[in-house]
Amino acid sequence: MTAPILIVIVLVYGCLVTGESASITTGAIESATEDSRGVTLAVHSSIGFIGSFLGPVGFGIVLNTLGGPNSEHAWFWAFASTGIILLIGPLLNFYLRNYKLDISKDIKS
Repeated sequence: MTAPILIVIVLVYGCLVTGESASITTGAIESATEDSRGVTLAVHSSIGFIGSFLGPVGFGIVLNTLGGPNSEHAWFWAFASTGIILLIGPLLNFYLRNYKLDISKDIKS
């Protein structure tokens, strides 16, 4: 009985999670200076696409390097590497919280 409930929850989450994309993009553009909004949007879009490409590639490299798909040890470290890499975002957010990057000077010159 729990598997059908879990499937429904995952499907609902999958449908709703895309709703936050517009607000995050809007926040990124609104926080940028007027001169650097295009660059901000380009970087914001590129990060998502680069991550979605490199994630499975990195997962596969770790899996194959540590024993292949028949090794429990390799599967553990493949998923663990994903978790470790995902920690980079919050750590960078914490580190850069009070740092404001102004690239408008670089764009004008």
